[in-house]
Amino acid sequence: MPGTRVYHLIHNYAGPNARLWKNLEFRRGIDALMDRDSITRTVMSGQGVATDNPFPGKREISPAPGPTRQKGTAAALAHFSAAGLSVSGGKVTDSGKPISMTIVTYVARPELPQMAQVLENAASRVGISFKIVTADNIDEYLTQNRSRWDVATYSVNTITRGDGSYFVNGSLAPGGAQNHGSLDDPAVTSLIGSYNTTVGEKPRAGIARRIAATVRDKYYNTYLVSPNETAAYDSSVTGWITLPMSSSTR
Repeated sequence: MPGTRVYHLIHNYAGPNARLWKNLEFRRGIDALMDRDSITRTVMSGQGVATDNPFPGKREISPAPGPTRQKGTAAALAHFSAAGLSVSGGKVTDSGKPISMTIVTYVARPELPQMAQVLENAASRVGISFKIVTADNIDEYLTQNRSRWDVATYSVNTITRGDGSYFVNGSLAPGGAQNHGSLDDPAVTSLIGSYNTTVGEKPRAGIARRIAATVRDKYYNTYLVSPNETAAYDSSVTGWITLPMSSSTR
């Protein structure tokens, strides 16, 4: 069944390359390098749904589909050029220097290291190098080494309570426990404030959709795929219903 967990890349807006991540066109360039359909088909073996936002599917809090995103090397190079970077011979440089970054991943979710490799390989084609670091405890590493990484693979259950409250406050609000990249957008923060003080399922869902659409359209983090949830049981078992996962992170 479709899951409520989302695999994505966290951008570090307080890291060694914060200046680049704060540039919308640079974020769009990195996004273009990540072929979601290919990742879903190969890394996930088809067991997932590609997504560009934290609330995928047709739930009440899911935003309406956005414009089709360009993908591929040519699209990425166009975005990097628009970001003010130099593009020559299909390679990107920043003030004449090659761009080097660090991506952190972890093996508790075996697909995530493969996604890190996808980014490393795709970025190398445009001259951007990524060093892959594997952390034993991803949350601890990202928190304690914020000045040493640029992007991280991550998995989070975005709809833990069914309404997205845990996710928007933990991952998108300044100081949130899972806001490892130090995202701080006043517009998003204002929407979260309104969300937290609004009563009623439908009004809250409407604000959640606006939050998800804003994060998607500003390319904050790179949401990639929502893995399916599966269960194996003996043929003698009847009436089994697979429920969404209850754990939030990792």
